[in-house]
Amino acid sequence: MKNKKVEWTEIKKREIKYLIGHYYRIQKHRIAMGNQVFALSQQKNPEAPLNYFHNKIFEIEKEIKKYLKESLKGVPIWEEWLKKVKGIGEVLGCALIALIDIKKAKHPSNIWSYFGLAPNQKRKRGEKVNYNPLAKTIAWKIADCFIKSKSPYKKIYDERKKYEQEKHPELTKGHIEMRARRYMVKRFLVDLYVKWRELEGLPVSKPYVVDVLKHQMEDMIVK
Repeated sequence: MKNKKVEWTEIKKREIKYLIGHYYRIQKHRIAMGNQVFALSQQKNPEAPLNYFHNKIFEIEKEIKKYLKESLKGVPIWEEWLKKVKGIGEVLGCALIALIDIKKAKHPSNIWSYFGLAPNQKRKRGEKVNYNPLAKTIAWKIADCFIKSKSPYKKIYDERKKYEQEKHPELTKGHIEMRARRYMVKRFLVDLYVKWRELEGLPVSKPYVVDVLKHQMEDMIVK
């Protein structure tokens, strides 16, 4: 039996965003504590209390992930497309659904700007950011996951990296790396925009980036 179609309320979205922010903070502390536990074990001086609290933190992390996974059941864009994209797990899926208001995002550029991926969109000291900091964090986590999982989107990254190296030999390796990652995530967000708007019965804008590139969308999922 198919899951009943689920649409999150604004309160639910705020809750999810809050939990995801804490999930990554908890994960960061858990990893740091785990490194300390390992270092102490190498010295044959394991700290039982430290190990105990490390495990407790890990349990909280897993409970949040479990809740996020349950929250995705019946959400159309997750069931129909996102969960099939290699590299997009439950946490990133929840983040995308909670952060993006697809009804208001009339163009892919609206999403790019919100995720801090628009051209020349940089944080300047003393000025208010013009993007969502959590969304920008999610964008870079998506890039990491696509590369580490060897997602089909990694091909876009590889091709763009080669292009940047040939086109801009004056740039540093780090700068080229960031450009290639940004380009890959932007292409993914175009595909997400198209599929999601179509599922919701909403009009899809047809600039070059959508009209020409959307045909590749189905090649980017796990068959």
